[in-house]
Amino acid sequence: MLVGDFASFYAVYYDDFDFTLEQRQSVDDYLSDWLINHDLDPPPGYGRCVLQEPQRWELVKDDFKAGGDYCGSNRWRMGLGAVYLGLRTNNQRLFTAGNRHIEINLAAIDKDGIFLQWARKGAFALSYQRQLPEVLTLLAVAYESIGYDFYEHQLPHGKKIHEVYEAFFDFIYHPEKLNKYAFARWDYVGEDAYEFDKLPLAEKWRREYIYPEVLAAQSKGYVLRYRPDLLDKIDYHKTWNEHWRDHISVFVNISGIAIYEAFNQNVSNLLEKLKEQQEENKLRLKKNAEELKVKKALEQEQLLAEIPIYDMNEETLTLNVSLAEFIEKELPQKQNRNNNSELYKASINGELKLSENKKVSFRTLVFQKTKFQENRLSINVSQLTDPEMNPFKRHRETLQKECGFELMDQYDWLSFISKTNDIKNASNQQCHYDYFKKANDSEAFELFQAVLGGTDSILDYLETNVEK
Repeated sequence: MLVGDFASFYAVYYDDFDFTLEQRQSVDDYLSDWLINHDLDPPPGYGRCVLQEPQRWELVKDDFKAGGDYCGSNRWRMGLGAVYLGLRTNNQRLFTAGNRHIEINLAAIDKDGIFLQWARKGAFALSYQRQLPEVLTLLAVAYESIGYDFYEHQLPHGKKIHEVYEAFFDFIYHPEKLNKYAFARWDYVGEDAYEFDKLPLAEKWRREYIYPEVLAAQSKGYVLRYRPDLLDKIDYHKTWNEHWRDHISVFVNISGIAIYEAFNQNVSNLLEKLKEQQEENKLRLKKNAEELKVKKALEQEQLLAEIPIYDMNEETLTLNVSLAEFIEKELPQKQNRNNNSELYKASINGELKLSENKKVSFRTLVFQKTKFQENRLSINVSQLTDPEMNPFKRHRETLQKECGFELMDQYDWLSFISKTNDIKNASNQQCHYDYFKKANDSEAFELFQAVLGGTDSILDYLETNVEK
């Protein structure tokens, strides 16, 4: 622990040590040699951390024999010391050794963003986890200095570093999410994790030194980039008098805030630029929304011009043709359904009343076809149907060639749509309308208009008079 802390502190204040060249070389060599050639070996009877199986960390202490420091606090300290001093002295071997230490500990962060070793601290799990933002920020600044985006670094169990920050800011409000590991050592240093779990959140924060404004400030790089909702909490000047001890350093003897600010001398300008960008984005989004609204209106106008038999209300297309009313002559004869898409299937006999003086006879087998967000009536126009359907029978094949099989299918069922959210189906219905209008067959066109206009009336009749 001490060697790691000495190395990171020495690296940060390197130029402030008034060493001779010989003394400088001696200190550099000693710290580098120690951090490169020494490791954290588990004590006798204990093994290395099981990094590939996070679930093992949920076991009670008697079944979990791993050396805590192997992937815990002291590994972080050695890693930070080696990375910082390696960068300061341009020592590739030292930097590589530091990366190894960091890599081991990062592998101990599970798929939920929990650092396992610190979560396995019973009633103090939350207090230990609060050290994580400062550690990650120190690493992010170090790696940024050589052009590596540590926030987007992906860990072995799936999370990216910025998602670990996100998870942490969730844990402070929901510390119970750490319980699966905390309860594995429920009596850590004599404190009862089960009793701690029952406390109100405010009391948990008081005991574990949880101050969101301190933690947000320690996570400044993450907040600026990923969490604009926390921007109001990163100004440490507002809380310095009350929390200056927590701001200076939480975990190691160098301050994450100080290192971040030193690396980002123009941080105030960055905040101002961010605000300007947010305003620009708002204006751009507003402009885009207005342009999109105009574009959508033009597209809708063009669309409706192509399907004049429909009006559009938001996303729903509704028939605007002359309506007809179905009037019953005989009681409907319920028929067996061939499949689940057929509702209220029956043979019906009646008239479609277009006006007081105009009625069209209508007798055939019909059903309501189930379609999501669509009113669709299907009628039978096969050779076996009654003579009233003859005008449709003589157009079956040519109608299929002209408009396809969606509404005039291969089984002789002709469909009519009064309301739909499917533009393709509405266009197909328009095709049928245009076909009969141009077919030079006034009888067929009159019947088509009557059935299309009477679709809703027939569907209402079926729902009222025929069982499903």
